[in-house]
Amino acid sequence: MEQLTDEQLVDQIRQGDEEAYRFLIERHKHYIYTLVYRMVEHRETAEDLTQEIFIKLYRSLVHFRGTPSLQLGYTA
Repeated sequence: MEQLTDEQLVDQIRQGDEEAYRFLIERHKHYIYTLVYRMVEHRETAEDLTQEIFIKLYRSLVHFRGTPSLQLGYTA
């Protein structure tokens, strides 16, 4: 799955591929966690918020229309 773009992973997730979702999380979790940690400066809170972000992402993909883009301003 490493060769797949985020857009391709999102397409697979929308088709029910749980492995694609897990891979997308692994690809971006460090960056998201670091960003959140810088805001809250508390490890457990940052971990909880990072998890919430990925849960909300998963739930929102069902309703998403358009070109998926997860460009976060960094390279994974």
